[in-house]
Amino acid sequence: ASASEVEAAASLGPPFPSVWTQTGAPRPPRLPPRGPNPHADRIALTSSKVRLNSSKRMLPCFAPIGKSGMRLGICEALSHMNLTGRGCCKLHIGIMTLHRLTKEMLADPCNALWVPKSEWQCRHCLGVHEHDVDSDDDNTSDENDPQKERQHCLICCMVDLPLEPRPQSSAGS
Repeated sequence: ASASEVEAAASLGPPFPSVWTQTGAPRPPRLPPRGPNPHADRIALTSSKVRLNSSKRMLPCFAPIGKSGMRLGICEALSHMNLTGRGCCKLHIGIMTLHRLTKEMLADPCNALWVPKSEWQCRHCLGVHEHDVDSDDDNTSDENDPQKERQHCLICCMVDLPLEPRPQSSAGS
């Protein structure tokens, strides 16, 4: 195509005119803004008082949990909830429900009294737990039995000896 043909085609407008220009009907009015910035949750997360790219652990004497342990914990928690919604699968309905709720909870006031459980840590998934008071009553073996110290992890369902807490260093974690 010659330069004059390209210029002539460009002056005619886009190759696929909109329905509004084809029918001669006036364009409908623009929709009002949808409200707050649709990226507000992303902005709020980056400008909040929480910084995730830090090596500071909530419980310095225990190893931090990895993504696979967190995923197991989330799936385990969701398996205890009878949620509502429609979608591709029950897991994604649960995750979306959790996502909405956590966005709401980020706006809640801080709670300095909340702490994770901190009595023992699973050596498989690195989840932290409190001792099960019922397990002491069920186990009738003597104090020297290694089975007595085994713990059942509620996240990965493994039964094993817990990891020993590491002594806290004075330098900070």
